[in-house]
Amino acid sequence: MAQQRAFRALVMRGGTSKGLYINENLLPADKEERGKVILRLFGSPDRRQIDGIGGADLLTSKCCVMGPPSRPDADIDYTFVQVGVEMPEVSYDINCGNLSPGAAVYAVREGFVRVTEPITKVRIHNTNLNRVLTAYVPIIDGEPAVDGDYAIDGVPGTGAEVVLDYSETGGGTTGKLLPMGAPTVPVYIPLLGKKVDVSVVDIGNLSAFIKAEDFGMVGTEIPDEAAAKYKLFGQLQEVIADALKLNANLLPFTIVVSKSKEYNTYGTGSKVSADDIDFVARLVHGPVALFKTGVMHKAYPGTASVATSIASLIPGTVVNEVSKADPQKGFVRIGHPSGVIKVEAVVDTSKEVAVKKVLFSRTVRPIMDGYIYIPESFYTAKK
Repeated sequence: MAQQRAFRALVMRGGTSKGLYINENLLPADKEERGKVILRLFGSPDRRQIDGIGGADLLTSKCCVMGPPSRPDADIDYTFVQVGVEMPEVSYDINCGNLSPGAAVYAVREGFVRVTEPITKVRIHNTNLNRVLTAYVPIIDGEPAVDGDYAIDGVPGTGAEVVLDYSETGGGTTGKLLPMGAPTVPVYIPLLGKKVDVSVVDIGNLSAFIKAEDFGMVGTEIPDEAAAKYKLFGQLQEVIADALKLNANLLPFTIVVSKSKEYNTYGTGSKVSADDIDFVARLVHGPVALFKTGVMHKAYPGTASVATSIASLIPGTVVNEVSKADPQKGFVRIGHPSGVIKVEAVVDTSKEVAVKKVLFSRTVRPIMDGYIYIPESFYTAKK
């Protein structure tokens, strides 16, 4: 095809997200140039992403760049790229927990690991955080299983359960589990004209937590109901990023939490009972970098569930204060806009805070394997 350039790629749904998986050898090595190509593949910047593979949503504007392992304790390298929709920006700052199991399925499909049945262990080097996470992929007849009875709130139907172990991802961004030096610190928010208590935890993805009432919220809001608060979340993100000397692109995640209560889910309107969750959480991105006006996550990122569950088990955090999770049970149930996510989590607080276990499960389904195209005029226009 003389007028277009072809890229072999795989589209997969992982958890509550959908992404494009592509071999790093097909993309420019330079990050800036790579970002431009990825933006063109997705059709950004454009609210509808009509001229690309993007789905005009935060959860479907994601790219996973795959390649051979660059460290001996991994089977594959996985670089996550969050692609702006209306903004001509990409971010390499974070990892995506929902698409991580897709990286494991990709490794099996492309021959990066020796396949064993009924479960194949895949060690994934997430280059964004420079941490290795482990996935356990169910196998049937030598291929990743698709059908199963595991259900995820926010995804129709059921599928085969892929277990993700994020226990070794602590301090991936800052080098410390509690980078602010204490479970909770007071932080001044200029738009409020006062300080609020904030807990910052770095595991999965760096996350900053506040209580809903401190931002004048109930905590059970669904997307768009919190739009008036988006600037507050953007300012919180910038203040914490500045304190930690980070670029406030996508980190830290800013999350509002509240005590367990009943609410109706986003999309289906089904009820979440207060008895079925340990607390309520909402991830809100302010109008910083990739987001023109700000946005609330329609479900809950896997990496955020890691940070949130661990935060809930650390005495002195704002999440621990609102949570009714029993540490002896070994799991935490988080109520999010689309339902509930359950995370196996164990924290040792006998001396220094130490993460002993944090696991969650997702389902994965390959949707398309083929070629995606970019017009040659895209390249000639850059010359």
